[in-house]
Amino acid sequence: MNVSTNAIILRTINYLESSKIIYAYSKEYGKQTLVAKGALRAKSKFGSSLELCSEVELKYYKKSNRDMHNLTNAELIRKSFIDKLSFVDKILCLMMSESIFKLEEDDNPDEQFYSTIQSLIDISCSEYIFSPTMFIYSQIQLASSIGHAIHLRWDNSGMIDYSNENEVFLDISNCKIYLDNNIRAERRLKFKIEELKIIKEVSNGFLDTDVTISILKRLVYFFENYFSYHSEKKFNYNSFELINS
Repeated sequence: MNVSTNAIILRTINYLESSKIIYAYSKEYGKQTLVAKGALRAKSKFGSSLELCSEVELKYYKKSNRDMHNLTNAELIRKSFIDKLSFVDKILCLMMSESIFKLEEDDNPDEQFYSTIQSLIDISCSEYIFSPTMFIYSQIQLASSIGHAIHLRWDNSGMIDYSNENEVFLDISNCKIYLDNNIRAERRLKFKIEELKIIKEVSNGFLDTDVTISILKRLVYFFENYFSYHSEKKFNYNSFELINS
């Protein structure tokens, strides 16, 4: 079947002498694995359209019994913005692409999630930023896309003190927040209320929320644990080590 679909490039790997394997998240078909024959040649027909986070129109031949499909053409819609980002913003953008690549299943489309990523790319292309809140928002939306929505809710066991110094306990199996460490919970993590309030604010679309590097590290820890638990396999952001080093 001949396919034409808009997609966002998630990852590329050199393949054989002159080709590339392309991992892309497409609007109609979800994550797709493609081989771009001749993409490494100096006069490749693909040009610069296969750069990380570029938005492209892909044309390829899709066979139902194959995991990798032959890419026949790629027309650039929006050129990658990554090279214009600051160091930390670039790493956060890489982390977003890495998480989609690792967690999304092939052939599992979600047009709403595609639109979310597309809107974040629009912001980055126009303002040359990829802020911590943009990364956090992408991960909250990714969780919904793969069927494990993050909806934080308070246990009704007592009055809530919203002081930034107050610590609470989050059960990542059901996103329930407890004041009491003795409450039985399947998989419990300790957080400051300030950190969980940021998740709440960002999930409601407040992308101008201030996030320090220390809080970002705590939320990365949360997402790694959350995705590992719900996908039932170890998940981590390899790209994040560049910030931690």
